[in-house]
Amino acid sequence: MIQASSSGKIESHLLQPTLYDSFYTGHTEKHQEVSLTYEDGTPVRLYANPPYSTTGYEVKPEDKKSTFDPLSAVVFISSGVGAEANNPCSVLAPVYDGRRRYNIELTRVKETTIKMDNGLYSGPALLCSIKYKQLAGFKPRVLKETNFPMINSWVVTFPSNIPGRSYAVPLRVWAQSQYGVIAAVVTSFKIDGAQPKGVGG
Repeated sequence: MIQASSSGKIESHLLQPTLYDSFYTGHTEKHQEVSLTYEDGTPVRLYANPPYSTTGYEVKPEDKKSTFDPLSAVVFISSGVGAEANNPCSVLAPVYDGRRRYNIELTRVKETTIKMDNGLYSGPALLCSIKYKQLAGFKPRVLKETNFPMINSWVVTFPSNIPGRSYAVPLRVWAQSQYGVIAAVVTSFKIDGAQPKGVGG
């Protein structure tokens, strides 16, 4: 299990992380803390306890600049900060997690109408594809064992109480793997402390 937290600031067209902390709390002998610190104009500073070697899997300092930690990348995508106007499925999030540098890219496939099995939402949505592109650092084990599957998502845009702000919420994310369909489905959520119009369940 990994416990993680991220802090930073978000503005109209900017998301800037300041500190990311993650803790692996699985097997006792493998407990690991990883912390990333962000300062304007400098590469991300990594702290790991216990430390680990990156020899042969180095990420260049210049490739760490202007990146997000994994949690900030999720906020960057879902907040719509980095999306083109009227197209929440046009986002590229550069990520550095302390071990590897990769991009998460969303692209629009088509407009669609959905009806979720759990009754949470019924109405218009966008079908988006999500691609993972490894650039440097350690290779995830899944990439050593098999081709990384195409990931799909139903994305719905909900307005915020903040003028000019909206949120692109991925209500269902799924992929076809060698073990069958793997899916993550939203069961409840709030925006600005309230349940959005058109959302039930």
